[in-house]
Amino acid sequence: MPPDFPWYAVLLIGFLCSLFPLFWLFKEASFVNRIDPRSGAVAKLVTGFGCYLLGAICMVAVGAFAREIDRDVQPFVAGFGGLIIIAGVVFLLMGTFGMRRSIHTYYNTVEPMGINLMGTGPALLTLFCAVYYFQHHFTEIAAKKKAMGHR
Repeated sequence: MPPDFPWYAVLLIGFLCSLFPLFWLFKEASFVNRIDPRSGAVAKLVTGFGCYLLGAICMVAVGAFAREIDRDVQPFVAGFGGLIIIAGVVFLLMGTFGMRRSIHTYYNTVEPMGINLMGTGPALLTLFCAVYYFQHHFTEIAAKKKAMGHR
């Protein structure tokens, strides 16, 4: 059974606690890993956030220690930080779009629920608000499964 929690509740709690959507995205990714172990969604998200954090640390270090860091090294460290941030964003996108593919495949082949996550509209929703978009579908799937008698 997918996580059954309304998407708008995730959004509202996210306004109160800004880290909640991040926590919830990992909860969704762990569910996706259970239905499709080959997706590697959690690993990609962890790698993406790790790269993003490392890149941000590099960028902050350049600004904070500008006087102590040699002027010739500063652009290298800042550029390295920027590349690491870009790598983090790529991993995050690989994770969310991989989740989308796994959800679509599973709920149209293994457990046919008629969930269509492919196309331009779903791609844009995955790009800009994946955690809420996935949760919307998980709530629908949970409701259908409950109606069929699943716990």
